[in-house]
Amino acid sequence: MPTDPSTFRIAVSCGGTGGHVFPGLATAQALAERGRQVALWLSGKKVEAPSLAGWSGPVVSVPSEGFPSGFSLRSVRVTGSLLRAVWLCYRRMRRDPPDALLGMGSYSSVGPVLAARALRVPVVLHEANAVPGRAVLFLSRFADAVAIAFPEPRASSGTGRWPSRACPSARSPACASSRASWRRDA
Repeated sequence: MPTDPSTFRIAVSCGGTGGHVFPGLATAQALAERGRQVALWLSGKKVEAPSLAGWSGPVVSVPSEGFPSGFSLRSVRVTGSLLRAVWLCYRRMRRDPPDALLGMGSYSSVGPVLAARALRVPVVLHEANAVPGRAVLFLSRFADAVAIAFPEPRASSGTGRWPSRACPSARSPACASSRASWRRDA
């Protein structure tokens, strides 16, 4: 691990929807302002592109898609897609490993989180919701820590127990940046 904070490299996996992209982008911007080297890892969906206005750091696109509820032919295809995403992330991270990975949840975090874990890169997950999403519940077993916004998040029915390493203290950075913009606009 680097001793100079300016050489500390962080990957922020935050693709998919605005609920994951905007908090991840706000966190990435805050880390970059503190002198960290930050790369965004996104799913490459068209919906993500407009949110990147103003981001000057590196962006890694890893095609991925959400896992459907229940079993279907689509779930078999998506499983293959997620395995491919893990492999692509592993190859990319092996060449240029981050010092830590922050996963903001969603299907687009599956590949980066599992690749980081395989390469022994520390992983922190962030869950902003009172009811954790399926991706964070699944990935929490591979994380070194899970930052949660609510003191006692409820596990979704049928998804199992919430991990004991959850740390109740995380606030959504998108909320802080929104409040600041509301104050400026008022």
